[in-house]
Amino acid sequence: IAIDALGTGDSGGPRSAALNLLRALLAADPERRYLLFVDQPEPELAGHGDRVRQIVAPVRHRLLSRVWAQACWPVILRREGVALVHHLKTVGAFGLPGRQVYTIYDLTTLRYPQIYPQSDVWFWRYLQPRMLRRADAVVAISQQTANDLVSFFGLPSGLLHVIYCTYAPGLVPASP
Repeated sequence: IAIDALGTGDSGGPRSAALNLLRALLAADPERRYLLFVDQPEPELAGHGDRVRQIVAPVRHRLLSRVWAQACWPVILRREGVALVHHLKTVGAFGLPGRQVYTIYDLTTLRYPQIYPQSDVWFWRYLQPRMLRRADAVVAISQQTANDLVSFFGLPSGLLHVIYCTYAPGLVPASP
């Protein structure tokens, strides 16, 4: 199983959600082998022996990391015999072997294109919908995101699964 965690090198909600998911997944599934695509080495995910291997992207630029993924992932994933790729930050690539799952946090790039780089807007308008239509499943982190995926991309509702993110283990409710 390959996990596309590119883009989680930046602090924020998607990084926390991805790391929480990976921690729980690796603890709950001690048998499978995982190939993690990351922006930077994640030391806390390294203590699982040979069954977890991190491949660090050679570039951190948003557009260049997408180009790198498109050029390299099909070759790496075929060589490694990967059966499933879960894209945690929606980078994706064409021509990947096995099944594809995408997690989508929001479609703000399309709702507010004026605040995003043109390369991101172009990616979300033209490439991301094509990748999502080829997916085996799409996880939306809220019902609003699922509604937007139907509205913006015409995705069939049967492809979508609303799964809310969890909070970081150290967080507790605030006192009154």
